[in-house]
Amino acid sequence: MHLIRPMIAMVGLTGLVASLATCRIPTPDGAPDSGQGAIQAGNLLPNASFELPLGEEPRQPGNWGDILNPLTINLAASNQQPGNWPPRRVAVEAVEGDHAAQVTLDPAGEAFVGHLTSPVVPVRGGQVYTLSAYVRSEVPAAWVKLCLWTRPLDWRRPDAAASVGQYLSFSGPDAESEVMEVSAGWKRYKFTFVVEHLVSRGVADLVVGGERPGKVWVDAVQLEEGPRASPFRTRYPVEVVLAGRRKPPMVHPVDQPLELVLASYNNSGSARSEEMRLKIETLKGAGVLEKRLQEPVPAGYGERKLSYSFQRVGEFRARVRSASEEPIGLEDYLFVVHPVMHRDLQAVTYSRRGRLHQLPAERVWIPWKDNEDFFADPQANLTVTRKGAIYAGLKAGAVAVTRDGGRSWDLIQASKTLLSVLPDGAFLNATREPGGLRVYRSEDEGSTWTALGFIPVTGPQGGPVTQLKDGTLVWPIGQPRPGIPHTVYAYRSEDGGRTWSEGYPIVPGGEPALLQLDSGRLLAVARHNPSRAPGEWEKFYRNEPSWRLWQWATSYYDHHRNRLSSYEKNLLMADSDDGGITWKNPRAVTHLLDEMHGSAVQLPDGRIVLMYVHRLPALHGGERAKVSRDGGYTWEEELYYLNTVDAPNWVEVLTALENADGGVFTFEESRRRSFPTEGQRLKGMWYINDHVTKPGYSASCVLPPELADGKPGMILTIVGERKGKDLPARMQAIRWRPLPR
Repeated sequence: MHLIRPMIAMVGLTGLVASLATCRIPTPDGAPDSGQGAIQAGNLLPNASFELPLGEEPRQPGNWGDILNPLTINLAASNQQPGNWPPRRVAVEAVEGDHAAQVTLDPAGEAFVGHLTSPVVPVRGGQVYTLSAYVRSEVPAAWVKLCLWTRPLDWRRPDAAASVGQYLSFSGPDAESEVMEVSAGWKRYKFTFVVEHLVSRGVADLVVGGERPGKVWVDAVQLEEGPRASPFRTRYPVEVVLAGRRKPPMVHPVDQPLELVLASYNNSGSARSEEMRLKIETLKGAGVLEKRLQEPVPAGYGERKLSYSFQRVGEFRARVRSASEEPIGLEDYLFVVHPVMHRDLQAVTYSRRGRLHQLPAERVWIPWKDNEDFFADPQANLTVTRKGAIYAGLKAGAVAVTRDGGRSWDLIQASKTLLSVLPDGAFLNATREPGGLRVYRSEDEGSTWTALGFIPVTGPQGGPVTQLKDGTLVWPIGQPRPGIPHTVYAYRSEDGGRTWSEGYPIVPGGEPALLQLDSGRLLAVARHNPSRAPGEWEKFYRNEPSWRLWQWATSYYDHHRNRLSSYEKNLLMADSDDGGITWKNPRAVTHLLDEMHGSAVQLPDGRIVLMYVHRLPALHGGERAKVSRDGGYTWEEELYYLNTVDAPNWVEVLTALENADGGVFTFEESRRRSFPTEGQRLKGMWYINDHVTKPGYSASCVLPPELADGKPGMILTIVGERKGKDLPARMQAIRWRPLPR
């Protein structure tokens, strides 16, 4: 112990934390207990012998090592997660079963430290508990501390001065053992304590360290009520976990059976006839499938493949319970079922209660490709000019034009990038100049331009300009301003763009688009991607199912530090009845993360159609649409899929990422991680962007009958497909109608 204590002090790993609420009785022991049982309860910790996978390995732990549960998320939010994370489940000569948790020691000052955190478990305030674990190490002078937290974990060095003179003040875990020496052989370490009153949940935190890098193994962890450690037992005789084991994770195409893997651990020593129930429901809680799993569960570790004809699209969670509803499943399996559409399908797909149907449509490819940049993002609004022309800005000065309602397209080259087209056929451009944006107008399809007004803005994210019925131009621009969230403002011009008003705030967000309804009301749609202030991690749990699904589905190529920048990434809508000066009724109109870049059109029958991109999971993501009969307050149940974007090289790309850095997934920024390919060093997210085709943005308008099929209500939508490894960026025009009213 004398070799360990000086080193511990240097990195701030203190011994006892003085508190009337905590009693510490460290009791290392080299052999299993003699058989005295716990006073009231068995083991509270699931998967405590690590026989079951820790989640969708290797990237995203969902039970042990979960950095995103309500008590551990502060570690990720404050950049405290270790470099080598998550801990590994490895096959070793174990105390219980055939596996143990492997913790890698990371540099921490002059020492090397690692952590193993449990799932959140219920605890009773004021209760006596005993935490025990078997530990061994390959590192000399290794040590372990057993801790329990009932509040958000924070591994930063406590400020001792802050506690001076404070009655009952302490920092660090709620309960923390003394440092106990660890050797190369398995030993059991025990720690008895009480938790404070008025707490209801906790996380066990096993802290291990040593004098050099290396690995420490942990097995048979137990948290139980009472002052003594009883012989180890699993939480339930049989525990299970569901997994998809797909690349990309969590994504199941609807044209394939729903295939799952049920991993089980039975510590009884013989097969058990354990009836279990698999339940699948939507993220909103509506049940869609229930199956009884009645096959005997083999002794030890086992796997069973499950396959069902699911034939539903949407976002779901699957869970397993015992026949008596005990939560023997470690965690829910969240997954997405995407439709699969051929690129040239002359139809659009829609879902009703998850079931797919088709509507006839016409689609053609615009004769434009880009092999250099991955963007394929037309400006949101299309305008039908008085002469029946429709223009779409593509990239730089490239413009696609159709004069037959989108059946055929020609390319023209403007000398400036197209921002918007007015009903009289004039082009508008916005050019960044020092201090803001300068508006330009062209009367000859972008060949020559006349400078108009200037708007002083910083960091602008402008949408298309909309011309109102009275001729007023309204330009929505998202921008940051000191002291307030990133906000979309409406700038108005009543003289054709020569002068502009101040910006009138609409909603928080960016990437805006406007629509004037027949009634004169303006609708604004904006991408909402709020920044998270330090300590605001609790907001993630107000949107937990969608946010969790997003996290897990992207974990192979982008990790938590990047994805903790926001708790929502959706669309907001707001109304204005005075031409864009005052705005009211802000509301969310999409609810999954990475559903963004929206725009809307109004059909002749008054209905509103909202188009937006469903970006992640990217495989078979694409442009979606939905219909409202009340101006965007409620939405019909049908969801329209205008296209789905295949990425045939997903497995190749994800395998490359998985094998990068020797297969060790670190918590560096993914943009800083390098991946060698064809003699270059590409960064993680850039590698994805350069190699995987993903959905781009869209632009839409309603066609007059003479440009449609002689009937009112046809929509023209341009959808983009971003560049992949073997496919250029490109765009497609779709002529379609939603279901009749």
